Amino acid sequence: MLTLQQKQAAIVRNKARIVDLLKWSADQYHIFLWNTGIRYLNHYIGRDEVSITKINSRKEFWNWWINLFDARNEAFIEEWDGLEDQTTVDDLRKLYQDIHNPAMLACEIKPPQVVYGNHFTKIQMANNEQ
Repeated sequence: MLTLQQKQAAIVRNKARIVDLLKWSADQYHIFLWNTGIRYLNHYIGRDEVSITKINSRKEFWNWWINLFDARNEAFIEEWDGLEDQTTVDDLRKLYQDIHNPAMLACEIKPPQVVYGNHFTKIQMANNEQ
């Protein structure tokens, strides 16, 4: 079991390797991370902007999302690291985007309750009363 410091260091290493493999800037990586998180919420929750805004503002969501993202980054690195000379950057980017596809992730992965907090339960109850 990794300590928090070890996990954070692994996230930083994996991010640096992804940035290198995809020839992205750190800003491009963070924009992709952010956009896919928001798109995931749109697919997972639906077009409930109030719920999305509330969950989007929760550090618990972003901590969970970053950990999920990092696990997928690690799998990508294990599969493609060392093959960048045989694979175009455009192909690597497409493969990377495919494994982080928010629509697919919304079908496959459910966030833990802590991500939602109490607000989401209240929203669901209010929506069910309508």
